[in-house]
Amino acid sequence: MLVRFHQKDDWLKVRLVVTRRVARRVRHEHVASLGAITLPPSVADRLAFWRGLHERLAKLSHRVDAETHAKILTAIHARVPIVTAAEQRTISLETPKPTRLGVHDMDASTVRDNKCLIATAERPARKRRNRKSE
Repeated sequence: MLVRFHQKDDWLKVRLVVTRRVARRVRHEHVASLGAITLPPSVADRLAFWRGLHERLAKLSHRVDAETHAKILTAIHARVPIVTAAEQRTISLETPKPTRLGVHDMDASTVRDNKCLIATAERPARKRRNRKSE
């Protein structure tokens, strides 16, 4: 098995093929598409590509042994470098964190529903306090 790269415009497509000799000619049989990535790849693109690649190779585990798996990853790493830990940290710093929504951001019906839930949850506590004070 070997990895074939097909570059068109600003895309690089990666596929897995098997070579066989049929009637004195070499034939390439398509096994699987391993993914595509834009060129030049950003760190986020590379991260998504490698995640998808590992998922696809896991599905091919019945056809790809450990040695071939390592060769495939090495060949792809030569064209699309694996994301390093430092690059992953820069992505996490650039990604905006979700903001917490306050009561003023909710619509009126949600606020009303939440107030009803709070009142329902507080009733048993109020009853216990009233019994203790008597």
